[in-house]
Amino acid sequence: MVSIVGVSGSLRRHSFNGGLLRAAAKAMPAGSALTTASIAGVPLYNADDEAAQGIPAAVAALKEAIA
Repeated sequence: MVSIVGVSGSLRRHSFNGGLLRAAAKAMPAGSALTTASIAGVPLYNADDEAAQGIPAAVAALKEAIA
């Protein structure tokens, strides 16, 4: 099964890109799936914060979805 993760760069509820991802998910052929992931909660990258506090939960969740 082919599994694709789509990420919209917009957090707006009625984002055009988010809408396109939702439409694409419905149009996927049999044997494949497109799930959408969110950038909500993903902070700007700061290596000092990551070294002190670890990977933020939202980043870990997005990483897991992509893996």
